[in-house]
Amino acid sequence: MAGLPRFTNLHLRVIWFASVWVVWKERNNRAFNNAASSPSTLLENVKLNSFLWLKSKLPVFNYSYHDWWKHHLLYIGVQVFCFVDGASVVLAPFL
Repeated sequence: MAGLPRFTNLHLRVIWFASVWVVWKERNNRAFNNAASSPSTLLENVKLNSFLWLKSKLPVFNYSYHDWWKHHLLYIGVQVFCFVDGASVVLAPFL
């Protein structure tokens, strides 16, 4: 993740590790318990785990879970582009 600020790089790594963790837990759940979760549940688990891990390790991480769940990309400094009536609009991060 060259070229990204250290702050953003750390958050993206935590999200990556949370994703791998949730997929691994789901694989075990399917293999050993013969049960499956929906993709939306898996996504919610990734968001929850990444929030809890960041909250426990970073004293300056002062976002609420609701804010993280709704706008996680903005909080890690990733700019989001959307198109309104054919024009590109940048949603700036809240940092």
